[in-house]
Amino acid sequence: MALIKEEKDRRHKVARKNWKDKNKEHVKKYEKEYSKRPEVKIRRKKYQRDYIKKYLKNNDKHKIYLIRQSAYGRLRKNIIKEREACEVCKSKENLEIHHEEYINQPECLRLLCRKCHRKLHSKLWRTSQ
Repeated sequence: MALIKEEKDRRHKVARKNWKDKNKEHVKKYEKEYSKRPEVKIRRKKYQRDYIKKYLKNNDKHKIYLIRQSAYGRLRKNIIKEREACEVCKSKENLEIHHEEYINQPECLRLLCRKCHRKLHSKLWRTSQ
């Protein structure tokens, strides 16, 4: 009996994957609309809060987390003060830090506006596929 249920589940997963592969545009549109729903945003925020609470239960981890956050904040402020504008389009609005490698060294970080940062990530994602 359990084998029959497992086989049904497997077939269902395969059929679902095939449908998603054939209807990529529809799935993409649905997921974009779904992520904008207020209840989904609330659920995601709650998950993030709960994860941080769970992560921070260990006091040593909490201290390390706070040190890392404050150090990164100072580094970010310094980079924005030094470089002043997006490295691509020279915008001074909505500046973000892009990590070439996940090392918090100034030479591994790029200062980009939100628009250029999104474009860069979409290019990187497409090339990795």
